[in-house]
Amino acid sequence: MTGQYVKGKLEAAGVPLATLARNLGISPQSLQKRLNVEDMKVGVLMEIAEAAGKNVYFFLEPSSAAIQQQTSVKGTSRNAQAIIKQTNLPATPVDNAKSEADLADCQQRLQEKDQIIADLRRTILLYEELSKKLG
Repeated sequence: MTGQYVKGKLEAAGVPLATLARNLGISPQSLQKRLNVEDMKVGVLMEIAEAAGKNVYFFLEPSSAAIQQQTSVKGTSRNAQAIIKQTNLPATPVDNAKSEADLADCQQRLQEKDQIIADLRRTILLYEELSKKLG
């Protein structure tokens, strides 16, 4: 998951980034560096979640604000609009071009979910390793 996605989720939840940086014991500039990544490490995500007073699973369910934040950085706000509007499907005949675009959006979302699952699996492995070392 990208740092921009995490930032979008935090902003949508009303978590001030300055407060988050203070809770992490780092400067706001250092926090911006941590959030300016394409593939956030699980350990960093866990630290951010704890400092924000959130469970790490908070970052797994996409909010429309986080999706807009993430996709606008990549310049594909069309994807965000399609995802947000997916529950308001018109009762008109099917437009093949739109259906193909919707399919592409769904495939992208599926890839993002697969990445989240892979991140969770890595987290579980880390916890299992830590448990073995402590226990």
